[in-house]
Amino acid sequence: MKEERIEQLATTSTQSSWLDLSVSSAAALQLPLPLRGSKKHKHATDPPPVYMVGEAVYVEFTVKNPLAVEVVLKQLHLFGSVQGSSNSSSSCSTSIDFPVSQDERGVAVVTVDRQDISLPPHAEAVVRLSVVPHDAGVVRIQGVRWALNAHVHGEHTFDLPGMLLQDSLESRATRARAPNTTLVCDIQPAMPWLGVSFTRDGNPLPTPLTCLEGEVLTLDLHVANKGSYALSHLTLVCSSWLYVVEGVAAGGDDDDAVVTSRVVGASGHVTTLPTLTLNPNESKSFKVHCSSRTLGPQHVRFLFRYANANNSTRRVVPVEFEIEVLKGLTVSHAIHPSYNDITEYVLALSVRRKRNMVHDGDNEDDLHHLFCHWVL
Repeated sequence: MKEERIEQLATTSTQSSWLDLSVSSAAALQLPLPLRGSKKHKHATDPPPVYMVGEAVYVEFTVKNPLAVEVVLKQLHLFGSVQGSSNSSSSCSTSIDFPVSQDERGVAVVTVDRQDISLPPHAEAVVRLSVVPHDAGVVRIQGVRWALNAHVHGEHTFDLPGMLLQDSLESRATRARAPNTTLVCDIQPAMPWLGVSFTRDGNPLPTPLTCLEGEVLTLDLHVANKGSYALSHLTLVCSSWLYVVEGVAAGGDDDDAVVTSRVVGASGHVTTLPTLTLNPNESKSFKVHCSSRTLGPQHVRFLFRYANANNSTRRVVPVEFEIEVLKGLTVSHAIHPSYNDITEYVLALSVRRKRNMVHDGDNEDDLHHLFCHWVL
């Protein structure tokens, strides 16, 4: 529930309220939940998903062959309509169809992916098609078309039902449904494109990532701008780990000075990187020191929010991976005065392994290696 509220705040809030989480407590995450029977239905008021110009929109569906003979579907592609926005480069303000139509300049408004598939008798297959818009506006995907054995043309319209409305007795009696905006895409102008990845010692993270209780892991955070505009206003948040970001410029006159940010707890606080600006095709890396205080398997989820240079358009990138926290060692110490020399002290260490090992010999070898690496 906490992660859902953080993502809701990241996608709907303004810059000021989002940055308040960098200094506020977890109470700022108490977003109002939709009440049962509320007149503002969640699916009726949610805007369509936002894409940018040049980003592929994927649609996945299942195709079945009920016949006892093999069927070949040629030129399988999506169709729909697109309406240019008022501030787009295209002069088209009315709705036009794709994939065959063009704008007034003779340029295709949408690039459509076409595939040929062969279905054996009584078989089914999962097909994934895409469309790439080339101008800002609203794209509505209506269905899919094909040519059966390259001769018989057919089409199927996606009729996705919306959620049942519970706002009034009339809606309940008539079983009215909210409009489904799953296949409606809001295409925004070209903007930065953030790519995020985590590595450890130059290698991808294993699944799951194994660590001990209280162990501090050092991961490499790689961020890259794959878009055509500069990227700035990068913020990140994680509600699962305690973490510290190292390698952030201090700002001011000396931008090369590197400082370590404060420790961020697993309470939804936002870490800001105010001096970070990524130009197109530029990438940077940071050290992230993190630790978990909970035992067992977990899902760690980082949420990155960024914007363009003037902070007019913002996007969110989630990164999730699995970890497993095992019981480790507990070390306690005591300092006693020496009985031989009054100027010396004795340091007593007590090491206890919380995890039960199957073979005692392996346990002793592990502890022997551990003591060899300690430096007092």
